[in-house]
Amino acid sequence: MTEKGEKLLILAAGLFLALSMGIVIFVYQLDESGSSVPKDGVKASKDTIGEEYFEAAAGEDADIVIPLPEGKEKFNMEEGAGGKKLTVVLYGVEEDFFAVNKIRGDEEKISRIQLIREQESASLIFTFYHVYEADASFEDGEIRLKLTSPMASHEKIIVVDGVSETFRDEAENAFETCEIKGIFDGDVAAANELRAECFVSVERDNTLQDRTEIAIYYNDDYFIPEFDSRSLAELFKEHYNEFHDEWTVVLAKSDDPDLKGAMVPAVRIVYRMPQGIQTETPEDEKTDKDSVERLTIDALVLQYGGNKE
Repeated sequence: MTEKGEKLLILAAGLFLALSMGIVIFVYQLDESGSSVPKDGVKASKDTIGEEYFEAAAGEDADIVIPLPEGKEKFNMEEGAGGKKLTVVLYGVEEDFFAVNKIRGDEEKISRIQLIREQESASLIFTFYHVYEADASFEDGEIRLKLTSPMASHEKIIVVDGVSETFRDEAENAFETCEIKGIFDGDVAAANELRAECFVSVERDNTLQDRTEIAIYYNDDYFIPEFDSRSLAELFKEHYNEFHDEWTVVLAKSDDPDLKGAMVPAVRIVYRMPQGIQTETPEDEKTDKDSVERLTIDALVLQYGGNKE
């Protein structure tokens, strides 16, 4: 080998060594940064409960057991995130109480627990791996929560996202009247998991128009016999125009990843209101018998509210 060849070989070896060291350092740093991320993929915060307050206890007759001090039995519960989150609000309970009286639960169902302190209350926020309904009871100084899938007690489930808070109670009542379980603030993944009748997302675009414009997005690449995503989109279009033939309603096939991954009929409805209604508040819209939200829920009730054959 010539002297020039030897120098090139030495230079190449040096570059290879430097590149190898760089990759090792990068992988090490990546591993270090990921070490603080729990298995649910969310970084732990200072409010996340660890082993000092929580004990895994999958064998109990309840999925979550929350001890309470004597005389502090008052609590409220609120479901969220499409059934994947449950907030339990406690009153007059100090944080140190749980250091001695640990919260117990099924870690196969519970992804994360947070404790948020407020002036006169504390909120325990449970995040789950799947969608659950929580049934609560109070026995022997403990809140006992049983988590069950909505599929266990409901034949018909509809997953909805985007319904305004002011209209939520009315939508829930409309579904319950027809023995439909409504999962609100849910997503396509939840609809697939629950084998829901359908998934519907409703979104108001604040861009003002001269007339009401509605775009209904769907993806029917996944084959569903008899009634697919396009069928659902057509259902809404016909229902809107039955009450408002002046509305512009268009259907559009979309490659949106969420809609494309749907294994149930799924649509995303985006609507714009005319300038004359720009001062309308959500409360005003709640009282509008022909609002987009109301007509959307009405169409779902008409389609799925009958008894299954």
